[in-house]
Amino acid sequence: MCAYALFLLLGVVQGLTEFLPVSSSGHLVLLQSIAGFNPPGVTTEITLHIATLVAVLIYYRRDVAALLTGKGIANLRMPRAYLAMVVLATVVTGCLVFPFREALVGLTQGRTALTALAFTFSLTALFLFATDWMLRRPRARAGEITSIGWLAAVFIAVVQAVAALPGVSRSGSTIFAGITVGLKREEAARFSFLLFIPITLLAVGMEVFALITGSETVPPNLWGPMAVGFVAALLSGLAAIRFLLVILERARLSWFGIYLIILAFASFVFSSI
Repeated sequence: MCAYALFLLLGVVQGLTEFLPVSSSGHLVLLQSIAGFNPPGVTTEITLHIATLVAVLIYYRRDVAALLTGKGIANLRMPRAYLAMVVLATVVTGCLVFPFREALVGLTQGRTALTALAFTFSLTALFLFATDWMLRRPRARAGEITSIGWLAAVFIAVVQAVAALPGVSRSGSTIFAGITVGLKREEAARFSFLLFIPITLLAVGMEVFALITGSETVPPNLWGPMAVGFVAALLSGLAAIRFLLVILERARLSWFGIYLIILAFASFVFSSI
């Protein structure tokens, strides 16, 4: 596969799986374990992560502007309080995940990774089935609320920490958590995507540090393919965000749950071979 085609594929896969509730890390581990597919280097990870970050910033640009300026808008009347909840959730998630970072790396390698994926893909599927069930209950729809308190933010942060496991979707699990604590579906999605911003900034920061302290260099002939990957991840990311919001509105997340059950079964089978 030529470099342009490879980076195009990487960009599309990254953009779609980062925001659709199917776990980008789980798909990457599955491809690495079964097909020996290994994306080239830290620089690629930085490029694709920045692309998906830009996708969120574009899609939620008004919300981000409100958080940065402190000026309320129609669906975000108390931006300072909302920003405080985003920061709180990010800190809680970081404190829960950081001590286990080495163990998490171990879950991405060898047959152990495939066995783990069988469980984590299934867990994400359960989150999605439960989310649809809650959204379809008349009482749940009638009781939707539109504000986020600190207890809700902490609960969402804890569930987001679970999503550090390969195979657990960050978007799917945090939307599930938001719906569980009573947020309206669009607010659960917005909080989930806005949480993506600081988490990704932290991840990119760590990747940049690894790049600076390492010996990796980018060959000049890869700048073009990396640009293609960036654009592919950005555009597919924007499409994935919009598609997820439509699916969430129609309470059809179970479609992704069925897909993940199939992947879980495939992971279990390949772990036994």
